[in-house]
Amino acid sequence: MSTAIETDDDLAERIERHLEDDESIAEFLNELVTVYETEGAFLQEGYWEWSSSTVRGRRAKRGLIRAAG
Repeated sequence: MSTAIETDDDLAERIERHLEDDESIAEFLNELVTVYETEGAFLQEGYWEWSSSTVRGRRAKRGLIRAAG
């Protein structure tokens, strides 16, 4: 089953700036949801200390991108 998600052009462009090489928006959103589900408890505490390095580290561990260095 496939579901279409509509968004405005500005948000789509913001998402596309974070994509790695041949990564699709769907793959990026899947990773974002995974991070939220894994570390989402901090959102309930009223603050958000997440950075793009968190996602890059997880992607590297999963073999989705090459690790820096």
